[in-house]
Formats: sequence, structure tokens, C-alpha cells
Amino acid sequence: MGLEGRLRKLRREVLGLSQQEYADLVGVSRRTLSDLEGDRGNVSLAVMNRVYRPLGLRGGLLPSQADALFEVLKAETDCE
Repeated sequence: MGLEGRLRKLRREVLGLSQQEYADLVGVSRRTLSDLEGDRGNVSLAVMNRVYRPLGLRGGLLPSQADALFEVLKAETDCE
């Protein structure tokens, strides 16, 4: 299950909200939420964060290769 499927599952099972109710709560259109849940369309990082915030989540970017991620994390811990 991708992030989009997890968003739908959390919205339904944890919050018990319909798409329209959740869209109203986070201030986006139902269509935008539907597109995000269905991995369609092109939503900005700001919109993703608005949608994810009530679930305690936030959008971001991670390197596609695990080695690159470990190098970044290692560099950050070496600086501290």
C-alpha cells in the first residue's frame, strides 16, 4: 500500500471522516483530496502538508537511494 492508500485508510479508520468532511477540515477541495489519495494530479508540498498535518505527518523529499540517505544522516551527526 502506498502513501496515498495509507492516507485514505487513516482518514477513514482513524478519523472516521468522509472525503468531503476531511477536505473541509484541512481547507482543500474534495477533488484535490481525491487526487492525492488516488495518486493523481499534481499537488504542491504545501497542500500535502496541509492534508497530512491532522494525522501528525508531513510531506518531504528523501533520496531515492538508501546509500545517499545514510550519507546525509551520517554527515549531519558528524557535524553535531
